[in-house]
Amino acid sequence: TGKYKKVVDFQELLPNAEKRATLPEGDKKKDWFHANTIMLINGTDIIVSSRELSSIVRVNDIFGTPTVKYIISEASIWEGTGYENLVYEQIGTFANTGGQHSVTYVEDASLPEGQYYLHMFNNNYGVSTTFREYDWSQIEGIGLGGKEPETSYFYKYLVDETKGTYELVKSFEVPPSRIVSNSQFFGDNIVICSGNAGLFGEYDQEGNLLAQWEMDVEEFTYRVMKYDMNGTWFNKEIATTEGTKDANKEFIQGIVGDQIEDESEFDAFDDYSTAVENKKGNDYSDFE
Repeated sequence: TGKYKKVVDFQELLPNAEKRATLPEGDKKKDWFHANTIMLINGTDIIVSSRELSSIVRVNDIFGTPTVKYIISEASIWEGTGYENLVYEQIGTFANTGGQHSVTYVEDASLPEGQYYLHMFNNNYGVSTTFREYDWSQIEGIGLGGKEPETSYFYKYLVDETKGTYELVKSFEVPPSRIVSNSQFFGDNIVICSGNAGLFGEYDQEGNLLAQWEMDVEEFTYRVMKYDMNGTWFNKEIATTEGTKDANKEFIQGIVGDQIEDESEFDAFDDYSTAVENKKGNDYSDFE
């Protein structure tokens, strides 16, 4: 329809947190929440990462009556706000996140109902321009004072909504980055972008670095994602669906330079590069 509307306003959902925030000198807007990740869950709920509050917030029923389901965070950040009851219990001893990015929701059929994973790039950096009174040093090992932390981390949480808990089930050190950055599962491996460092790499499940690349950046690299391109280039695996047949035909016509009028030239082959070879007598097997 070309129309849009506001469905969630954190100033309305968490007004006490917004009221205690202060406008930094010289700024025109009070960036008290600073959402850096939004994940839509089941078409009705969202999980949002707040850099300014180093918090992960789940909001349910965003198209009806939005309600904060929980907050995952260093509990002391929310002391005195009236939202302490929304903060999930941390199971185990570990340093909480500092300015985390790319919080990603992952379901697992082997888990009981109400449990799932969240993984993220934990920048491990404590800063809040609108909550300047908070003492970040109470989070062990966190970076402070405008300097890069000694290290950042890949974090994976197991969240249990039934018990109202979360625990750290996987972590390993990655190159430090105060801001931006991301993590991504790709098959059995984990892709990490350390934005300030201009580095991205791929790790195995144990956190061993498999490969790493460095980008020449003036400030930072925002995100790096890895794709296998299945469903993008034509090949035997995807050539059976009608949508990809149309896309493949258009691509091949661009290669051969004319229209292929007989649809059977496509339907008769499992491999569309063969259709090109028949049409022009050229070997396009590299496009399989």
